Amino acid sequence: MAAWKAKAYPVRYASQVMPLRLELEAGIRQLFPEAHIHSQPDGLPHVCHASFPRHAVSDFFRRTGHSLAVSSGAACSSGQRLRPSHVLLAIGRSQEEAKRGIRFSLGLETQAADIAHCLKLLEEHLHPLAAGLEA
Repeated sequence: MAAWKAKAYPVRYASQVMPLRLELEAGIRQLFPEAHIHSQPDGLPHVCHASFPRHAVSDFFRRTGHSLAVSSGAACSSGQRLRPSHVLLAIGRSQEEAKRGIRFSLGLETQAADIAHCLKLLEEHLHPLAAGLEA
């Protein structure tokens, strides 16, 4: 990659992707007031991580298949979609909170319609836990 492209890419990336991440986070907060957003306001523009304390996250992964760029762990644990995030565990989150987390990845190709689709899938497929049910 040419040097000028390498320098321009991060600015373009952040300015294009961060508003979409913020839109996703706002939608999550609206749909799931009990959700905890772990992403920092000035953090990575392309990553949103949220925990859903009263919801069966593993069901969500099974129901949505590969239609979203999501995982339960960090990027370095790809292929292990249902393991709790070791990053959340390292910063002191409980095992329970970590295993109810979803990491959403956005990219330059992500559009507002993709965020709307993701929020729709969350609303349709992230079901509340029944009493005593472990996800």
